[in-house]
Amino acid sequence: MSKAKKPQAEPPAAKRVLVVEDSPTQAQALGAALEAAGYGVVIATSGDEALHQLQPNGFDVVVSDIVMPGEVDGYELCRRIKSGPLREIPVVLFTSLADPLDIIHGLECGADNFFTKSHGTEHLLQRIKVLLETKQARAQGRVRLGVKVFFLGREFTITSDREQIIDLLMSTFEDAVFQNRELLLRESELARSHQSLHGLYQLAVGLNQVTSEAQVLDTALDRALELPGVQAGWMWLRNGESGFRVAATRNLPPALQEPGAMDGDCLCRRRLLSGDLDSVTNILECERLQRAKGDTRGLRYHATIPLWVGDRTMGVMNLVGADQGLFSDQDLKILFGVGNEIAVALERAQLQAGLEHLVEERTAALSAEIAERTRSEELLRASEERYRMLFERSPLPIWVVDVETLAFLAVNPAAVEHYGYSEAEFLSMTAKDIRPPEDVPALLASFSARHLPQFRSSQWRHRKKDGTLMDVEIAAHTLEFHGRLAQMVVVNDITERKRAEEALRQSHERFQQLADNIKEVFFVIDQGTGEALYVSPAYERVMGRSCESAYGAPFAWAEAVHPDDRERVRAATVAATKRELFEDVFRIIRPNGQVRWVRSRTSPVPDPSGEVHRIVGVAEDVTELRQTEQQLLQAQKMEAVGQLAGGVAHDFNNILTVIGGYVDFLLTDLGPQDPRRADVQEIATAAKRAADLTRQLLLFGRRQVLQPSVLDLNKVIGDIEKMLRRLIGEDIELVTVLDRELGAVKVDPGQIEQVLMNLSVNARDAMPTGGKLTIQTANVELDEEYARTHPEVSPGQHVMLAVSDTGVGMSAEVRQHIFEPFFTTKEKGKGTGLGLATVYAVVKESKGSIWIYSEPGAGATFKIYLPRVDEAVITVKSAEAPTALQGTETVLLVEDEPAVRGVARKSLSRHGYTVLEAADPETALRLARANRPIHLVLTDVVMPGMSGRELAEDLVTLVPGIKVLYMSGYTDDAVVRHGVLESGTPFIQKPFRAEILLRKVREVLDS
Repeated sequence: MSKAKKPQAEPPAAKRVLVVEDSPTQAQALGAALEAAGYGVVIATSGDEALHQLQPNGFDVVVSDIVMPGEVDGYELCRRIKSGPLREIPVVLFTSLADPLDIIHGLECGADNFFTKSHGTEHLLQRIKVLLETKQARAQGRVRLGVKVFFLGREFTITSDREQIIDLLMSTFEDAVFQNRELLLRESELARSHQSLHGLYQLAVGLNQVTSEAQVLDTALDRALELPGVQAGWMWLRNGESGFRVAATRNLPPALQEPGAMDGDCLCRRRLLSGDLDSVTNILECERLQRAKGDTRGLRYHATIPLWVGDRTMGVMNLVGADQGLFSDQDLKILFGVGNEIAVALERAQLQAGLEHLVEERTAALSAEIAERTRSEELLRASEERYRMLFERSPLPIWVVDVETLAFLAVNPAAVEHYGYSEAEFLSMTAKDIRPPEDVPALLASFSARHLPQFRSSQWRHRKKDGTLMDVEIAAHTLEFHGRLAQMVVVNDITERKRAEEALRQSHERFQQLADNIKEVFFVIDQGTGEALYVSPAYERVMGRSCESAYGAPFAWAEAVHPDDRERVRAATVAATKRELFEDVFRIIRPNGQVRWVRSRTSPVPDPSGEVHRIVGVAEDVTELRQTEQQLLQAQKMEAVGQLAGGVAHDFNNILTVIGGYVDFLLTDLGPQDPRRADVQEIATAAKRAADLTRQLLLFGRRQVLQPSVLDLNKVIGDIEKMLRRLIGEDIELVTVLDRELGAVKVDPGQIEQVLMNLSVNARDAMPTGGKLTIQTANVELDEEYARTHPEVSPGQHVMLAVSDTGVGMSAEVRQHIFEPFFTTKEKGKGTGLGLATVYAVVKESKGSIWIYSEPGAGATFKIYLPRVDEAVITVKSAEAPTALQGTETVLLVEDEPAVRGVARKSLSRHGYTVLEAADPETALRLARANRPIHLVLTDVVMPGMSGRELAEDLVTLVPGIKVLYMSGYTDDAVVRHGVLESGTPFIQKPFRAEILLRKVREVLDS
């Protein structure tokens, strides 16, 4: 209780005070306060020491604690002083007034005044001053008469005078006020049924900590503004029967701060005067905010809380927010009680002011104080009843648990229903009994803290009576319950919420794992703005840009699209809203300039109303797929031409063999001066060109018979370098850059020479005014990344053969078709279009790859990569040509084509050989049996009924030591199928000239 300060006269310097206090801290503090007021202070730490100090020294006042060690406590010290020669010294006792007997004992021992330790020293100084002023009056003849009283069944003699009794009553009142505050605080703490009631609890606590009307109003509004959704508020108090006054406001919007905005009537005031405001109203649209002019900060609605005590309404509190329904129905019931608490606090403040006035004037009657205390107790009981109802009716489980023993002290019906235990069972248990055993150590640790927090929230697992485990979230408040330190716990079952959160987490984790690991880009685009809402991590791998670059602006993701395709892709994205599924293929440009092909598949996503609001889809890099498709197309073209060439090769080669043979016969028979010789020579040239063209077709279609060997490309280049220089002409410079440590490759020597010649001719034609041709070799290792972007390549060690020119170069369109058969950029009649197609075929047949790098005006470079082999290079020595083509041996000629058989027979016979002719294998076997010896069989590979290989095997049995020479106009595939193409097998490819045949026959016979 506060008290107005009065001016104090300076105490005489001679006034001395004996302080009796066994606590050094309290003694020092009290002594310092007395010395500051001008008193001389002596401190005694016990009653015995105080008596010794009093004997020789005179003191004006004795201030003594009651509870002290030894036989002489405060009561005994006072009794001895008042019963001896020092009885006139005023004695002030420290007391807590915790027991009514303290009052009786104080009066019994004759104490002059009492001082509650919880009061400030200002009160003590005031009382000492009054005691010193009245000391003289008490010494002049006042006689203390003992008065016998009965209290709690015992008789006591009271020797205190009237002033002492009045002081005692005032101390009693002060203690009642403090006790009332503690009861109200306990009442407020019970209001917290769950965490959302914490703000209302704080409001109630705040009201119990203030004493004046202004403090009550300020505290109520300050705490109310901490409630969820409340942004402003004001309070009206009644002024007479029909008048009102704005008692307090908080956070008014600018429109209500204008002069006169808060004047006039409103619905709340009308309902209050009519008696209709008997509960808390919600969802009301404020009339003042409706008619206000200016900025209302979006505030429209308020809750109206009547401030009532008994059947009287003292005023109204409006709590304002932007939305309807600021509070739930449960909150409204509590707010109705809060309105009562505010009204009680206002009434108590008014009463407190009156009580303080009575105390200052010392005119209040004891009966009025008792009546006021009775009224306060009734209000407290009513408040406790309201909070008991809140505790019992809360839909959430609530209990009170002893902090020391963890025993349940109280549980509400919701806890009984939710957990399955009866109230009696609960009260026989501890908090450990509803925890899984493994959680008990953590529970004990949570209660082991030296200072428990006033409020704490945490999550636990609880076990119901049937053994079911549930996840809960608790809000715990520390309080005193029936004299014991306890915690009130509000429980919220969050089992389903946790399950939903876990399901959501797992769903998000699965989605993230999918998004992180698929190679395709997953994306979500806002249909209205074109902005990317999400792109998966594969965006960086496919687009070559960070995921962040796809966000932030409409169609920011489209910056990666090739400029020529960008508008089409944007239009397709917009059009996708009208289709169930849309697929598109377009180009992108990576930051390093690399162009890639991307295939995108998108689908519209409608909102609940059916309107498309998002586009989702996937995008994948299909560059390698497109390259593979192009290569497949190229291979198909080559296969088609190869099949065509292979289909006609046999018959065409037979025809060319006949033509070439008879041309040779004519050239042999015609003299050098014969005028017909030139005509025959033209026939020979045409036949050779036809044979070369057929050979190119077969080679390009991979139908040629290849005989690969382990070679050193540097040596191959060196052997044909002179021929290449003559081929390209003097106006083109030929430069070779050869790796001295070059590895070996396994290729057909003749075909790799053909590759070099074709590339050189192509380079020559690209440099019509001269230039530079460079042939380079090097060892290279193609890694996994290179192989990934070049599907035809296998990673590993390779030998590179590069042919570069400084010619006119070629466009992307030309590069796309450069290896196709019959494709040429030369004038009609200047080229067949098979040169580069043949190069491509040879490289592929040799298990290599070829790539072209060229731009218009920047020349061209062809790079060939051939697998490197770890085998020794085979040096093939050219066989010396036979000095003579004549022979006397017997040759068995087996050929099913009469014309070819005739040419071969005539060529051999004209050079001395004896020739046995057979049109089929059966005839050949008969001739072999009838004619001995036979030195060589010259047989076609593919014949009706029996292959040349099978015939040769039978002939070797019949004619031991016979030599075999195969011939065929069929392609590689047919020869292989008939088992002829093996290393070292003598073979001659149709068409052939007579000289070639004779040399091959002589070579086989002489081997």
